[in-house]
This record gives sequence, C-alpha cells and structure tokens, in this order.
Amino acid sequence: MLLDDLSAEAEPADGEPARYLDAQAERFAEPARLSFQQVYVDADGHADPAAEAQRLLGRLRAGEDPAGLGDQTLLNTAYGDLSRDNIARQFGKDFAEAVAGLEPGSWSEPVGSP
Repeated sequence: MLLDDLSAEAEPADGEPARYLDAQAERFAEPARLSFQQVYVDADGHADPAAEAQRLLGRLRAGEDPAGLGDQTLLNTAYGDLSRDNIARQFGKDFAEAVAGLEPGSWSEPVGSP
C-alpha cells in the first residue's frame, strides 16, 4: 500500500518530461557525427598540387570513381561517423571545421590538412 502511494506521486505531469528535456537540452545533446570520403593529393609529389587537386575534382564531379584517383597514402579514403573533435585530432582543427561546413553528398573544393 505504501509503494502504491509513492508511485502515484512519482508520475510526472503531462508535458513535464518534454519541458525538462527542452530546458536541459545541452546536457543530453550528442555532438554531430560526420562522414566523408577523400582523394589525397601529395603536395610534394606535384609541381602544382592545387592544379592537380582541381583536375581531380573535375573528374570526381563528372562521376569518376574516386578509388582510382589521387596519390597513395596510408590514410583511409573514407571515414564514417566521427565527431568534429575526432576529425580535428586526425586532420587538424581547420580541416574539421571545413568538413563540418560542406554540402552533404557532393565533392567539395580541395580542403587542406597537415
């Protein structure tokens, strides 16, 4: 009988949980998760790396498969479900900010990284 009385008092009023979550949204927010694919251009391997990046971008935008493009690297070509902080640790803060601002589903202008 005592438990019944306590459980009845513990029931939140209609809309109370939603109002609580709205007021505390920052406590429950998950950071954005980003996925991207890259084609690597080795700056030391080209006389004009910016021109090479633009040439490859044209091929990508024309629908060419990215798997056969770019220079060899030990880096992955695709990254998925990473936080901005994780991307910044791997590629630098400027790169992470640039990736976060890109239009999803399309090849972007070249983005430099250390």
